[in-house]
Amino acid sequence: MKNKKRLWLGRTGRKFKMKEKIVGSTYKNIDLSKLTFTQKTKPKTIVDHDGSNVTIEVPTGIPECVVEGWIYPENTNQYDKDAKLIEVFTDEDNTTMPVGYLAKGSELYNKLKDITTPLLCKIKVKKFDTIDLNNSYTVIVD
Repeated sequence: MKNKKRLWLGRTGRKFKMKEKIVGSTYKNIDLSKLTFTQKTKPKTIVDHDGSNVTIEVPTGIPECVVEGWIYPENTNQYDKDAKLIEVFTDEDNTTMPVGYLAKGSELYNKLKDITTPLLCKIKVKKFDTIDLNNSYTVIVD
């Protein structure tokens, strides 16, 4: 596959769903404290200080969330007049926060090249900074 940034999810109902990585997120000052993350857990039994068995929930995997946002045409972008900025709606006050761009030349970028108004979408955020890696942002469009 030439472009590793895209993934075709196939038909969902009557529509096709597309999913692509968001680029340029390392250049944005993204405040993830305004988003609500969940993390999978699994039960683990430990021995308490008094010798009794206690079951606790232990986190597994990476914290993640799926939030609503939009793909916004950014015609004033000095590097790409057809740039598509991606913003998320924050959980706190429903304001928007930029997270990155559609990759120039990607399938979704080409499909949405001529949009002139914001397009609603979903953004999946994986919080890899908990293990000292860059966070992952993926846009999902129905």
